[in-house]
Order: sequence, then structure tokens, then C-alpha cells
Amino acid sequence: MNQSVQLTARVKPLRQFAEGLVYCCSPFVSGSLAVPDLFVMVQIKLCQSSECFRFIFKKGEPMKKFLVGLISFLLIINHTTLAVASAKNDLADFKAKRVSVYDTKGHSKAKGIRLTIPYPKSWVAAEGRHPNIVQKFEKTIDEKYVVSTIIRIQRVPKNIESGYTTTEINSEQFRKIMVEEIGSEYLSSGATKIEAENAFWVAYLQHQTIAASVDIDTLVLSFNVIYSRKLITIAHRVYGAANDQKLIEIFDAYVPIFQLMTLGIIFPDKWSR
Repeated sequence: MNQSVQLTARVKPLRQFAEGLVYCCSPFVSGSLAVPDLFVMVQIKLCQSSECFRFIFKKGEPMKKFLVGLISFLLIINHTTLAVASAKNDLADFKAKRVSVYDTKGHSKAKGIRLTIPYPKSWVAAEGRHPNIVQKFEKTIDEKYVVSTIIRIQRVPKNIESGYTTTEINSEQFRKIMVEEIGSEYLSSGATKIEAENAFWVAYLQHQTIAASVDIDTLVLSFNVIYSRKLITIAHRVYGAANDQKLIEIFDAYVPIFQLMTLGIIFPDKWSR
């Protein structure tokens, strides 16, 4: 089959699809808009391994807007598909034990705490810039979303150095305090254990405005435990443009990986005493 025939075979379904949309949606658009009134030319240019599609509309402005919206919607689905596929690959690596392991041993920001945590090999590890952030791991997906995990270790007041009580971690109001203090939107929370220590997790949404008035939304799943008189927070995050409805789907796809990373935490010194 030559290239011309291949292109014709690909254009025909797209034209039929566009005409079908016009036929189905014509009662909902203003004016008289029949299939012959809408001339759709799909021009395909082979650019190395990619195909560029250009839609030119002769008339039928309402349907043009509809199709532009539809194409945008399909592009969003594509972004989500890529992100979900990335999560599945990372999860498969975890199950096959193809992971990297980070160790805080000897790190000045760790404040004497030694912990190890597994993370996907496809993620990039980097030093945290904040005084209490020991390390971060992140992955950029399709230049649109960033998935990351940070390790934060802080000193705590003496009255809670012994760790969280069972009553505290089982109190939703107690778990909400952290979210309220940082001015974020509480989503859900629960009690858990990390290396047999009382801990809790909380999910929340952060709205931020960064340089050049760019608005960012960040979905966070944070695990918190007090060990050896230090507050350790493992914050898993997915962030992207504000009001992006696909953030929650990407976040959900990565939750199993966030859980496996947290379940994989070990305090080596705890078991060598």
C-alpha cells in the first residue's frame, strides 16, 4: 500500500466522524447546519514518527467550536492515558522489585534519623532545598504533570517526643489540624502504622500561585510518624495546572505506588539496638 492510499484510509474515518457529529448535534446548534454545510479538510503531514493534524473549517462556526472542544477533550484523555500507563509501569517495576532505595544515613538534615525508602527507578532523586526536607524524588509526565515524594524530618516539642497516641491518630479532628495549619483543603485521612509506630495519613488539596501568576494545584497524600523524637513526614504529591480535572485520576493511579513506598520504609537502627 503506497503512502497516498494510507493517508486516504486515515482521513476517511476522520471525515465520517466529523460529519456524524454534525448530523447528531445539528438540533443543538444555532441556525441551519446540515452535513453539506460543513467542509472539513484534514491535512496530514508525516513528521518523522509523528502525525500532525490540521482541521480547516469552511463554515459552521458553532460546530467548529464544538469540535475544537472535543479535540481538546481528547488531548486531555491522551495526557491521562500517558500518566496512567506510566503509573502501571512503575507499579510493575515495584512488584518485580526493580526499585531504587534511598538511605538517609549520615545526612545532616536527617537529624540523626536513619530510614530507607524504595522508589521507582524511573524517578529522579534530588536534594531538598528546605532545611527540613532531606530528599525528594520526582517524575515529570508529558511535560504537564509532576509526581513526587519528599522526606521531611523535623524536631518536635518535648511533650510529644514519645510519639502519637492511639487516641490521637484515631481522631479525625486531630488529623485535620495539619491541613488547617497550612491552609489547604482537607479531603480524607486515617490511622496507620509505620514500622510498628503509631502514624496517620491525610489527603488534601493545595492551591498555590507561583512566579508570573501561574496557578498550581497539588494533591497530597501525607504519612506522618514520630520516631526517635523526630517528626517524619513522607509527602506524596501530584501537581499540575490549577483546575485540571485529570489530576485526581493521575493521583489515584499513583496511590498504590505511594502506599508501597511508605510500606517499604525501614528504620534500620530500630532493629539493631
